[in-house]
Amino acid sequence: MALLERTSRHPALTCVVVGDDAVGKTSMLLSYATRRYPTTHVPSLFDNYAVTQLLLVVVVVVAKAVLVAKVVAVAIEAVVVVVVVVVVVVVVVVVVAIVVAVAIVVAVAIVVVVVVVVVVVVVVVIVVIVVAIVVVVVVVIVVVVAVVLVVVVAVTIEAEEAVVVLVGGGEAMRWWWCQH
Repeated sequence: MALLERTSRHPALTCVVVGDDAVGKTSMLLSYATRRYPTTHVPSLFDNYAVTQLLLVVVVVVAKAVLVAKVVAVAIEAVVVVVVVVVVVVVVVVVVAIVVAVAIVVAVAIVVVVVVVVVVVVVVVIVVIVVAIVVVVVVVIVVVVAVVLVVVVAVTIEAEEAVVVLVGGGEAMRWWWCQH
């Protein structure tokens, strides 16, 4: 900290640069300070070339550490983004699979209901047709029996009248009935 305070008063070191290019600019400032000013105007720490180089190495190492930290942070962000994307994709796939499964179940249920309704309608139609046929057959049988009975009764009445006419009277008719 004392070094920073002492060097910050020097005109060549009043500008402090922070950023991705801090290493290069800091080394330029230190080189400029050692070349431009005689030893008497530069703080005594810069008199020794080895110390200057050591400071440059420290600055470079710190800057590299910052860059590595930035790279690690970006890598962590990338991993987090990838994990989030994978989780979102998995959730979407699961939701789509559930929706498709429900749709299939609903479709099958609808098909089953439609088939049951069709079968019931067909059975009802068949029963109605059979009942209609039975009713028609019964009506036809009743009509035929009625017609036959009417014909038989008519024929019988005609025959009785003919017998009465032929025999000619009450005594003869009683005789005919007794004979038959």
